[in-house]
Amino acid sequence: MKALDTAQKALATELRAAMAKAGVKLGGAVEFSVKSDGTVETKGSDADKAAVKAFLAADTGKPSFATRIATQAQEALKLSASIQQSAAISQAARLAKSPGGVMSLYNSLLQSAETRATFSVSASGSSLTYPGSLSANA
Repeated sequence: MKALDTAQKALATELRAAMAKAGVKLGGAVEFSVKSDGTVETKGSDADKAAVKAFLAADTGKPSFATRIATQAQEALKLSASIQQSAAISQAARLAKSPGGVMSLYNSLLQSAETRATFSVSASGSSLTYPGSLSANA
């Protein structure tokens, strides 16, 4: 978890610096959400989304910021899955009335779990949230 927090802070700092150098000024926060199926959603004002989209399209870095954001989200989802699995098996073992009910309850708990990681960046800060996280802010 510590490594993910450190990586999020570094990515946010580098992303803000690169956007400032490119003349991109965010009016508010822009959120990048990556679901477990790999789809990416961007939330924010229309102007901020357009500016970030243009910035990411013009980014020629290796790896690109888009790739780094997606990789960070995938790492967060892996950690989230581990946290959720541990919590689900613990809760299922504690709450199930019979041994056979443990797996049924465990599967039910995992199916209802949200699987989305959100990286948010603004001119003044950033955050990385995912199921099972308290919050990782920079």
